[in-house]
Amino acid sequence: MNDLTTGAVGMARPRIEGRAKVTGGARYAADVPMRDLAFGAIVVSTVSRGRVRDIDVSAVQDMPGVLGVIDHRNAPRLDPKAGHFFGPDGGLQLLQDDVIPFAGRPVALVVAETPEQARAAAQALPVTYEERPHDTDFSAGHPAARPAITLFDGPVDVGDVDAELAASAVVVDERYRTPEEHCAAMEPHSATAWWEGERLQAVDSNQGPFFIATVLATLFSLDLEQVRVRTEHVGGGFGSKGLCGPQLVLAVMAATRFGRPVRVTLTRDEVFLTTAMRPATDQRIRIGAGADGRLRAIHHEPAFELSPLAEYIEGCTELTKTLYAAPAIRTRLTAVPLDILPPYSMRGPGAAPGSFAPHRRARRRARHRSRFRARLRARPSHGRQGRR
Repeated sequence: MNDLTTGAVGMARPRIEGRAKVTGGARYAADVPMRDLAFGAIVVSTVSRGRVRDIDVSAVQDMPGVLGVIDHRNAPRLDPKAGHFFGPDGGLQLLQDDVIPFAGRPVALVVAETPEQARAAAQALPVTYEERPHDTDFSAGHPAARPAITLFDGPVDVGDVDAELAASAVVVDERYRTPEEHCAAMEPHSATAWWEGERLQAVDSNQGPFFIATVLATLFSLDLEQVRVRTEHVGGGFGSKGLCGPQLVLAVMAATRFGRPVRVTLTRDEVFLTTAMRPATDQRIRIGAGADGRLRAIHHEPAFELSPLAEYIEGCTELTKTLYAAPAIRTRLTAVPLDILPPYSMRGPGAAPGSFAPHRRARRRARHRSRFRARLRARPSHGRQGRR
């Protein structure tokens, strides 16, 4: 090891930003001072699916401090090819049309001189809807269910699962369901955007400034060299700040339209409504073991919800193939499109809900046959699918 490494191991080192954080001096995205700053407040859909019939801007245009309202009729056009890891993401296409694909979809941004004025006008803005039937009822047996894409965590079928289950002394066949989980970091999502000549500048709360800049450049049809995104401190993210969030997209729209810096900070409710969450899952797990306590078969079939707006994989079977060893393993992952906010990676994506089901089943099996418990605990997996 070099001197730098040797000096670091076992040595207490002060964090560069530690003093600023514990004394309240650290500036997060919503704290950065800016001259001539305006503020945007989001108006979100109150229906789960439908269309915007009308937005009566005249009702708020003369309210104190209001600079204007951006909606689908006057918003800058966005590139539909923009997306994230899994491809184009319709969740980024904010204020591009009157369609409402899920409850909480932003339908307008009110911009004013102060955050209080913007929020008051946003709450007063009349929006009428044409409501349409929606489907948010998730289950593995949903008629729209389809195989999940196999970009990673593809299906496996090793050995003869049915034969091994039939020959097992103990078989557990159960279904587990996990709910949606939201990241809800201490720092709400916030972004400030402004133009310096032909260059777009932004201060944003995110977990990957360069990646976010590439998405932003595609979205607004800019060269990457024209976009600079800064993120000095992040007050938690857990995955929800790994995307180009609505706060940044809308702040750039407003800065472009009004020609001055604009800050958009989500309320706590808006964080839940407009930023990515872990999807709900519905998982069937079958585990078979012999009289000696050895696993003979694992059959894991999870389903997860997603939005038609964006592709995604909640890789629930990834750890099933490595967590426990068995001569027969079968996995299949199913996606169920619903009228919901597009989900995305949250801390331990796929692994957290996916490992829960087989681990619980293994413990249940051990309780059913308590004499197997010591044997089962003494036989860890070697990390390779199908090994004993």
